[in-house]
Amino acid sequence: MSLQRKFAAAAIAALLAGLSALPARAACGAAVDAVCLAREVVEMAREVEYPMMRVTMVINAAQYLPADEAGPLLTQARADAEVIPDAGPRSLALTEIAATMSDKGMAEGPAMVRALAIGIFENGPDDEMLIQTKGRDFAAAEQIRRLVRLQAMFGDIDGVEITIGYQAHEADKVDSMFLAAEMMAQGGNPAADPMLRRAMKRLGGITDPARADAVKLSAVRVLAKAGWIDEALALTGTTSEINPRVEAVGTIAVILAEAGDIARAREQYERIAGLSANDTALWALAVAVARDGGLAEARAMMGYMKYPVMRDQAIGDLAAIQAGQGDLDGALDIIADLPEGFQRNRALRLVLLALVEAGSLELAEDYANGLADPGLRNSVIAPIAAARARAGKTVEALATARAQPTPDARGRTLLAIAAALEKPKISGQ
Repeated sequence: MSLQRKFAAAAIAALLAGLSALPARAACGAAVDAVCLAREVVEMAREVEYPMMRVTMVINAAQYLPADEAGPLLTQARADAEVIPDAGPRSLALTEIAATMSDKGMAEGPAMVRALAIGIFENGPDDEMLIQTKGRDFAAAEQIRRLVRLQAMFGDIDGVEITIGYQAHEADKVDSMFLAAEMMAQGGNPAADPMLRRAMKRLGGITDPARADAVKLSAVRVLAKAGWIDEALALTGTTSEINPRVEAVGTIAVILAEAGDIARAREQYERIAGLSANDTALWALAVAVARDGGLAEARAMMGYMKYPVMRDQAIGDLAAIQAGQGDLDGALDIIADLPEGFQRNRALRLVLLALVEAGSLELAEDYANGLADPGLRNSVIAPIAAARARAGKTVEALATARAQPTPDARGRTLLAIAAALEKPKISGQ
């Protein structure tokens, strides 16, 4: 056995030993709630072979547990994650653990994020896929951005400032400031506005025109999402090249379309339609038009899309809207023409989830049970079980979950039910 395989085997053994050391909890009795389901998932994690999957199950379950119970689980998960052999999955698991600790109010969470940032600053990035595809500088900047995102989400403003300081280049610092402002705004944090204004002031300090244009794209996205459309449009006129300008205007069109402002989205798209293809903007506009009852017009838009992959994804979105509006046969006919594999599976999943959203649970389940791909099947079955739980049919939901063939599939479905039980029931659902 090679040294690497010996290390991997030892890591798995250590992880199993760590989980086995945790006290066992009984499964749900008559009273079913998110907490007892989460405990059941922790027990199931012991049966999962793959270390990353096992740790992920524990992290996801901990979100529904009281802080005093989640704490030891997350501490053990951290120890387990640290012996995962592959650096990329290990880093991802540790980041998720830090996020969950922060969400639970554990002091270890923010401290762990800062320690991860210091490690990247001192030792370089460890996400091998990013390094191979984008280079070490980009990988380091992106991993630090991920940590900034977490800190901003959980309101660690001092941590945000410190972590941004670990970025090697001014462009990456400013880009991280825009990201932090965006996350803060989503959480209603009043620190978002000052952060955004400071980032705008520092845009002028980026001396490389290409890097400046890239950061302006981030700025346009954040400004438009905040509702500052005029400011975002003004910034698009300051890019040094036409392609970033087209992309920036397209970003505004996407945000307007997603907000349902079809008229203004169409206006922005038409500004750039003759300059360069912007399939992302056209895709978002087509989806908005379809949701507004214009399926025929939306389908006609597909003929103007340049890239087949994006066109196929857009067709999948339109098929889901068509199914949700009651035309399942028409939706299935459309996706039958898509290439076999990822694109068709993605579209089929969206169509079946549209049925779930419309309340046609039995029909969606019949189709899902006929799917050969187990991951695809469970990605539909879990929302079906959650919908049953929201409708008060908890016994049926649990039967659906426990009928899943593997521990990880059962765990995902139980946690979907847990999420449904935690949310307030909405009239009519």
